Amino acid sequence: MTTDLSEKIHRPAPIVIFGYRRPGHLMRVLEALESQPLAKKSRVFIFLDGPKGIEDRADVEKVREVAQARKWNFAETLVFGSKENQGLDLAIPQGLGRVFRENDRAIIVEDDVVASSGFLEFMNQALTKYQDIEKVMQISGYAYPIARPFPRHFFLPLTSCWGWGTWSRAWKHHEWDSHLAESDLKNPEFVKQLDLGGVYPFSRLIRDVLEKNSPCWDGVWYWKVMRAGGVTLFPARSFVENIGWDGSGTHQENQNDAFVVSGGPSIFSEVAWPESVQVRPEDLDAVCKTIAAREKNRKDRFRNVSNRFKRWIRKAKECLQN
Repeated sequence: MTTDLSEKIHRPAPIVIFGYRRPGHLMRVLEALESQPLAKKSRVFIFLDGPKGIEDRADVEKVREVAQARKWNFAETLVFGSKENQGLDLAIPQGLGRVFRENDRAIIVEDDVVASSGFLEFMNQALTKYQDIEKVMQISGYAYPIARPFPRHFFLPLTSCWGWGTWSRAWKHHEWDSHLAESDLKNPEFVKQLDLGGVYPFSRLIRDVLEKNSPCWDGVWYWKVMRAGGVTLFPARSFVENIGWDGSGTHQENQNDAFVVSGGPSIFSEVAWPESVQVRPEDLDAVCKTIAAREKNRKDRFRNVSNRFKRWIRKAKECLQN
């Protein structure tokens, strides 16, 4: 990255962290962020969800103790605790709404996303570089594990929720609109585009929100970015690692998920920025293949478990008959 772009970062974007019931995870997230050079200049907003009941009350209290345990190495640390359990699908829109009332950009991290060296610098430089380009609606700290011939950042018509940033000008599109959703889901061409040509049924997420009133903040965000013709800048390699695949999270699927990668480079001079704001077909194709392979593996795992269960039932019936 060029020096002049670094010099333009007079005031780093605020860091917004969402936590719930994992004190150890939150500690790692905070320690990873405060160790970075821009931490001392960054304001941090920590939004902590409330307990669902007696069973998680102790963990929620421990999380709040971690957030307030010491004076973190940030310009300012503000902690907001909810008395009731909201869930991420409500907490994130509400939290960002509060932050964007005072700020025009933000970096968002959940309590299972650990940033590697260079994360804050990359995010802030990208947020500065593309701040006035409406088509760029998100900056991702995560990159899909695809091979490229040389290190370069790239654009995709996708979004990512594993360490990301955006601007208030883009986030204003996030608002849910049932009429628009219903109209879009009736449009076969749009559904095909949303599902990346059948690679993954993203439209099902929107249909569930519409028909089952099942909140899905990241699904809605992706839909609205796609609808606006927006793109996300992805780094050459990931600057984050998701540590939530240990059974402690609410929404994780499998600790061997093909999308999980370790943090990436800390040297920027060897990484190229896109020459223009456009999606390169070869990048999108590579990511689609990665997503398709992951879906196939997931379905194969489910099929194997189902077959084992059927064999167990069959043997149990045979034992009962004998």
